[in-house]
Amino acid sequence: MLPMSSMSSTMVMILLTLTATTFHTAHAYSHDDPVSMVVRTSSRGVTSGWADVRRSSLPRFGRNTKTDIVPDFQKEMMTTDAAFKLKFSMSDRRFLLPWTDIADGSGMFAETIVFDMKYMGNDVRSVHVRVERSEEALKTPPSRIFIRYEWHEIPSTDEEMGLRVVFAASVIFALAGVLVTMCL
Repeated sequence: MLPMSSMSSTMVMILLTLTATTFHTAHAYSHDDPVSMVVRTSSRGVTSGWADVRRSSLPRFGRNTKTDIVPDFQKEMMTTDAAFKLKFSMSDRRFLLPWTDIADGSGMFAETIVFDMKYMGNDVRSVHVRVERSEEALKTPPSRIFIRYEWHEIPSTDEEMGLRVVFAASVIFALAGVLVTMCL
């Protein structure tokens, strides 16, 4: 039999875990809320630190939007043989996306960055990024790169709530078993 202080701390931990998993609201968004995004660049073997994306270019939760950014390579003369990449992280750095080629080093430049964002209820569930190039591929560095945020709602089902109920019931039965054992 465990000492009473150990039993109390175990029960507190179980209750905290149950509360945290049942009422997950740490990243709750309302429709049209800005979703945080940071970016870093890589060119000529140099990688920058993370920088916040300006507020007017942030995605808006649940709303398809278009915007643009001025790429860092516009701050200096870019040659067509230099590669330039961007890396994004979203929703308080929950989603770290792979490097996105903006300039491929062979004279081809991206025209649009598309973020496919899936959400359920009030939470972002996944983010994927892809680059679109026009039929007449850009052969010179663009002055702006367009960004398109496409939101896709994942239909909420009762499965998630059902799993939470099963989890809660098992914790309650476990606690009841511990209490019965302590009383005997």
